[in-house]
Amino acid sequence: TNHATREGIFRQVGGGVTSAGGVIKAMVTIGGSLYVGGSFSELKNPDGSTVPVCSLARWSTLNNQWQAVTGFSSPCNATINSLQTDGQFLYVGGSFSLAFGGANVARWNPGTLGWQAYGSGPGITADT
Repeated sequence: TNHATREGIFRQVGGGVTSAGGVIKAMVTIGGSLYVGGSFSELKNPDGSTVPVCSLARWSTLNNQWQAVTGFSSPCNATINSLQTDGQFLYVGGSFSLAFGGANVARWNPGTLGWQAYGSGPGITADT
């Protein structure tokens, strides 16, 4: 997994996706963290350790490690197609269900680690 710095230089982030067939479909930064979403279950840290995740993870530039995002845990059957931010919240779209009842479109607050549903049901999905 690579990311661009402010200088436009791409650098590798950790050891990338290690799950078979895994793919990253979306990336966004909030503060000092890079969030990635897609369809994957494991990411590799620079020290070679692996982190089980559920298609959504956070790379911390403070400790240079991948972390699972609270509320998305492994094993799972989720696909994240879109990540957006307003600078404060992480907006997630795709095909997923969360423990609190949210599905397919949700907002995550990195400060409180809390989720808020934006809708659910078979007619609501986020593909882009």
